[in-house]
Amino acid sequence: MRIRLFRYWLGIWGLCACASPSPPWPPSLVPFREGKTWGYTQPDGQWVVKPRFQEVFPFVEGRGKFKEKEKYGFVDQKGEILILPQYDWAWDFEAGLALVQKNGLWGYIDTLGQVLIPLQYHKLEKFSEGQAVARLSANDKLGTLNRQGQWVIAPLYDQLYPFQQGMAKAAKGEFYGYLDLKGREIVPFTHNLYIEYSENLAKIRHEGLYGYINLQGDTVISPQFEEAHDFKNQRAKVKNKRKWFVIDPQGKILTPDGYDFIFEFSEERARVQEENKYGYIDMNGKEIIACQFSQAKDFGQKKAFVFKGNIIKCLDPMGNLIFQLAFDEVENFSENRAVVRRGARYGYIDPTGQLVIPVKYEMARSFENGLARVKLKGQWGLIGPDGKEYWE
Repeated sequence: MRIRLFRYWLGIWGLCACASPSPPWPPSLVPFREGKTWGYTQPDGQWVVKPRFQEVFPFVEGRGKFKEKEKYGFVDQKGEILILPQYDWAWDFEAGLALVQKNGLWGYIDTLGQVLIPLQYHKLEKFSEGQAVARLSANDKLGTLNRQGQWVIAPLYDQLYPFQQGMAKAAKGEFYGYLDLKGREIVPFTHNLYIEYSENLAKIRHEGLYGYINLQGDTVISPQFEEAHDFKNQRAKVKNKRKWFVIDPQGKILTPDGYDFIFEFSEERARVQEENKYGYIDMNGKEIIACQFSQAKDFGQKKAFVFKGNIIKCLDPMGNLIFQLAFDEVENFSENRAVVRRGARYGYIDPTGQLVIPVKYEMARSFENGLARVKLKGQWGLIGPDGKEYWE
């Protein structure tokens, strides 16, 4: 029997430890390979697009990207070619537009293949907050385009970065500043150092110590920390005298005793480490779960795995036990499935701790976009959350 094998491409379904809701299942079509050619099947394995392409990719916004003779095009869910393989590269569709490249120049097409932004740009990035950074020719300055291909921010800048939280970092010569969505300079171009604003505050360094300035360039937290991180969700990690602390935007220290290390917040909880033991604090710096575990993972889907001796426990955000596991290792939940390992074999559990996919795989990756990559008998394939294997 000819073996039909899946392949992973470009990290689409890479190892993922993030928490995310389950996508609709089953998906409409699944990439499938027979021999050296690719097509798409229904989740039950019935061919919809017979294997004929060099490579195919998951459907996004009703379009499946395929590769033929080193060129990229798109098919619909009936397998009809809507966009001929003509591009040297094509990104997936986002909000009805796909960024494509031909002969070194970039532009945008819609889901029917109509060119909405001509392929004439030496540099063109994905849209962020309604604008895309663009450079017309190699020697031109950078500006931004809207979805109609019109300049929003005139091409005046030597460096320009995508918008985040309504702000875009830019440079004129050696000086950095920030622009708003209308192109107005909200942080003047007077800094000759690279600064990064996050939540309207930027980290600065003076005489070896770190502090923070606001959008007007005023110091709001004086330089006093040996190390400092950017603000996220109104909290920042800072270090002094070998201890890490959490501060708020006014510079108030929320963890006065400090810890040997503080990890990033996830679902309003942050792992903390003290004397090689792990626990958790909340957004106010209060220790919710004492440092007592030999290992601990970030919260995801309102659950965290902790290790104490040979026992793996799953805790809720207040530290209450949800279930215990008799496995050697566990990964965070992703799409309501978590990889578990016993010896050299892998399987999956559901949010109640029940084993729903047998521990039989030589390797296993977390679910993403409704599928997970597994290795069995030396071959890689894809499975669904119900354990269905998509190969023969």
